Amino acid sequence: MNLPWKNIQNQNLWDDGPSEAYALEEGASLHLKIEGTKHQPFVHFDPELGILELMGRSVPEDSNGFYRPLLLRLNRYLNDLDRGLVCNVHLEYFNTSSARNLLEVMHVLEKMHAASRNVVVNWIFDEEDEDLFHTGIDFSSLLQVPFSLFAMKEDGTMVAIPESEWNKEF
Repeated sequence: MNLPWKNIQNQNLWDDGPSEAYALEEGASLHLKIEGTKHQPFVHFDPELGILELMGRSVPEDSNGFYRPLLLRLNRYLNDLDRGLVCNVHLEYFNTSSARNLLEVMHVLEKMHAASRNVVVNWIFDEEDEDLFHTGIDFSSLLQVPFSLFAMKEDGTMVAIPESEWNKEF
């Protein structure tokens, strides 16, 4: 299988992660679409529209390997294109290694925001899922990027949760 990234020595995407990192090959498409399964989320990164969507469950066997193509594209997007990004995260569950990679994704978005690009994270959780509501609050507190919380109702409609309600019981 010919993967669209190549090995780079002495560079690391994770502080205590793999000893070697990867870079996209010249000319590789930034667009990324990964169909979701019972172990990995649906991922759609459309650089033309400036949209990133993550939906479903994130418990891949190799979380770093799963998120690497997305992180590579986001870093290229950050470095090569002067555009903003809307990130919609609607995960029903994710494990610890996925959380670490999600935080890496969010740190790239934070760099975009620091570079005066319009960036927003929309954290969407099922209205009955208090854990993901609080996890969204936790993520927002770790980042300097506009962050919104939305409760998804059973009928598919979303309700914005005002920031003044974030520290109250949901």
